[in-house]
Amino acid sequence: MPGLTAAKLDGVLNVNDIESINVYKNWEAAAKYGEAGRHGVISIVTKKSNIKYVELWIQDTVASRDDNIIFDKVEIEPAFPGGARAWMTYFEKNLNPDVPVNNNAPEGNYTVYVQFVVRKDGTVTDARALTNHGFGMEQEAIRAIMKGPNWEPAIQNGHKVNAYRKMVLTFVVASDAKPPVTKGSSLNEVVVIGYKKFTP
Repeated sequence: MPGLTAAKLDGVLNVNDIESINVYKNWEAAAKYGEAGRHGVISIVTKKSNIKYVELWIQDTVASRDDNIIFDKVEIEPAFPGGARAWMTYFEKNLNPDVPVNNNAPEGNYTVYVQFVVRKDGTVTDARALTNHGFGMEQEAIRAIMKGPNWEPAIQNGHKVNAYRKMVLTFVVASDAKPPVTKGSSLNEVVVIGYKKFTP
């Protein structure tokens, strides 16, 4: 119903006839209503069976204006440009594995979880640590992530969308005379090893 207003809707559907209203968003709507529900569905269930069926459509251009929706699950995850190898190369050059060593962290493994948002334009925002080991580790992980280039945005229903991304970063503090090391196998897991000077 193009140009729909509240006044016009009152003439079609009486509020006293409504049994329930349900809002289905994103993938939930698509799963329930297929392609027609890809932008979200508002389901209005009425009390009386003699009320005629009314179909209300909101133009795609209106639905797509909401840049505040952030997806937890998407069909195609945000990706670092160049893939996992480029991600590791970036961390090798931009993350300091000696941060916990320099802050006197005891020897051991420290797994840091960081969540951030990749916007539909590829920019990275809202990075925050989900752990709190201290010794500067969370701050260093966030600094490196925020300093990086734009990502390839997530895709949902053929459209670029804002999406959450989580990264696991393990700092290893060990005693040895070796130089720091950064390694890993995917966009989701990075291991950095900082070595304390061995003192007999």
